[in-house]
Amino acid sequence: MDIRFSFVLDTDVPTGPEYYGSFMNGYITGNLNIYIDEKLFFEEPFTNLAELGLKLGKWLQKIRSGVRENMDFDTIDHDEAIINFLYEGEDNWRIYSIWQEFETDKYISTTVLVEAVTHYLHELNKELHSIDYFVTLDKYL
Repeated sequence: MDIRFSFVLDTDVPTGPEYYGSFMNGYITGNLNIYIDEKLFFEEPFTNLAELGLKLGKWLQKIRSGVRENMDFDTIDHDEAIINFLYEGEDNWRIYSIWQEFETDKYISTTVLVEAVTHYLHELNKELHSIDYFVTLDKYL
């Protein structure tokens, strides 16, 4: 099974003190799409992409060190995680979201998932550097 993350970072600096403060504290949003076998699995236009990048970076460090631990992306905006990577054993993962477009019974191998996450982190990090944002993902790459 194949998985791919795509995003469009909203690089406009928000106006208004409540929004600008969030932006300056690492809240930078954008549209996130996750595709499984080229079919749209997840879409959210207002994902905190930097927060997700940091969460995935920490998860990736654990995976690279041999630890197989679930990844739960929860935000302050929701009571439950909006994206989960669930370890099913034998280096297989299942992806789940409270907003998923469809259910899949296929597994994703650790290798494929790590490649997709790494690609997402590289691309997001390039975008964050291009706008000189203070949050970067360098330490995870």
